[in-house]
Amino acid sequence: MKRLSALDALGRGLSNVRGNLEVVAAATAGSVGILLLVVVSLIPWLGVSILAPQRFAGSERLGPDQLAAWLSRLASPRDLIAQVGLGLLALLVGLTAASVLYGWVWGGVLAVLHAGDAQAPPGSGRGAELFRTWSRKFFALEAARLTWKLLLFLSLFFTLLLVVLLAFGLLVVAAILVGTRSGVTSGLALGCGGMLPLLFVYFAVSGAMWMGQVELVRPEVSVTAATRAGFALLGRRLGASVAIFGLFFLLACAAGLLFGGVALLLRLSLASRPALAATVDLALSLVQLTASSALQVASLGAFVALARSEHAAAAPDRDAA
Repeated sequence: MKRLSALDALGRGLSNVRGNLEVVAAATAGSVGILLLVVVSLIPWLGVSILAPQRFAGSERLGPDQLAAWLSRLASPRDLIAQVGLGLLALLVGLTAASVLYGWVWGGVLAVLHAGDAQAPPGSGRGAELFRTWSRKFFALEAARLTWKLLLFLSLFFTLLLVVLLAFGLLVVAAILVGTRSGVTSGLALGCGGMLPLLFVYFAVSGAMWMGQVELVRPEVSVTAATRAGFALLGRRLGASVAIFGLFFLLACAAGLLFGGVALLLRLSLASRPALAATVDLALSLVQLTASSALQVASLGAFVALARSEHAAAAPDRDAA
């Protein structure tokens, strides 16, 4: 397989997704399940009074007397600890279950797209039917095999991305401090000058994360090896990786703005009919969730095509082995 350009990888990835459209439905169902798990895990906190003290005497704000009255309603500190402990336990179980579900779903999606790209003939411009590899059995088996590998891999990269985001925050604070002491122009210069390289680092680390996931499908590859491979592939295809990630990042932002604007207009127009507004809002949220899942699957398909083409170009006989 020859090395693909970013555009060719995008086209091949989209053909792969069209040939296995069930992965979009699986990703959407997984997102709905994750949201439900998170919501359910938060329900016990509704019983923890300390998180949301009720107001006394109508709209009167909670003052010292009301706070003392509220504290007196608690049977004992042990009851309060039990309530908070139950909430924390439910939150921990819910978030753990949501994480496992995420790893399972996206492990299956990754395996199907990887198998589809491996099955289709090399090159761009291939028909979607050539990528068809979907089956529920294959999805479930590969999802179970890749769940924990993918979760460990993503945990590592999310930690790296968190460091980058913290650097963004520190840069904003530094820009504000400089702006208050040396003028707005100096603050803007520091903020804009530091923002561009940090944004590039964010895109690059994200690209390495997407590229490294492709290596996880191979049974003999560990999380550490996949991480090294991700950065190695990124070093060879830095421009294409950043271009693909940047494209889907902008598409996701545009979709969020579009759906947000439509939701705001619908809420304003249906303000007098709350039941209908809630129904329409729920339907729009499902559509937005489906569109977001489709974008994520499409970006993964493009990175699978790009990584596999580079992998085959660097070691032509590795796929045959």
